[in-house]
Amino acid sequence: MGYYQKLAHFVFIVEGPLSFWRVGTVVVVVVVVVVVVVVVVVVVVVVVVVVVVAVVASAVVAVASDP
Repeated sequence: MGYYQKLAHFVFIVEGPLSFWRVGTVVVVVVVVVVVVVVVVVVVVVVVVVVVVAVVASAVVAVASDP
């Protein structure tokens, strides 16, 4: 391989589809998306639990206060 072919090969490795920066960017994006999804799921679960507890508590209070 000539000098320019070696240089082009090196540049392709460094800046190609599997380059460190692109892989790093993909990893960061995937981690951010996973964290956002987990946070949204946790918030939804907490809201559902709070609503269920409130409904059950109000039902218990209504039954307990019924003469």
